[in-house]
Amino acid sequence: MVDVAVIGVGQTRYGMFPERTLKDLFHEAAVNALNDVDKGLDPQDVEEAFIGTLSTGGAQLGNFAPLMMEAAGMVGASARHIENACASSGFAMRDAVAAIASGRTNIAVAGGIEKMSDLPREKNRLWLGISGDVEWERLAGTNFAGIYAMMARRHMHEYGTEEEAYNDGGGEEPQ
Repeated sequence: MVDVAVIGVGQTRYGMFPERTLKDLFHEAAVNALNDVDKGLDPQDVEEAFIGTLSTGGAQLGNFAPLMMEAAGMVGASARHIENACASSGFAMRDAVAAIASGRTNIAVAGGIEKMSDLPREKNRLWLGISGDVEWERLAGTNFAGIYAMMARRHMHEYGTEEEAYNDGGGEEPQ
């Protein structure tokens, strides 16, 4: 196995940007990441990319990852869209690490992007509310946020974690 290192990171500011497209946002984050590499990195040096997203603002793009890579000037790299709910970008990172560790590639990009603000607010709430498993989550009246709240409550019950550790950053990080 090959050693793997994160050599550059980049992001955009968080917020609602109705005037900006997904391509604009991904381009900015990608340029920031490439410039963060010691002495910079040429976009053409990227061999593979894993781009995580859940909603893409309601856009139905069958070739989402290649479009993001093209917008960032990383033409020619193999690109894959990762969709795994709230863990999409985490799995993009996992897959990029695995690609390098296996020796299959030398330089990979792991990215993530969301732009849910293209949908009207009431549709955003509806969309998130129906994103869970029909049999277990939605029929029980919960969604991803509800599931996370139940997990936090269970952790607090089992390990004695105080609520303040979740609310204000005080105390120990939840395990």
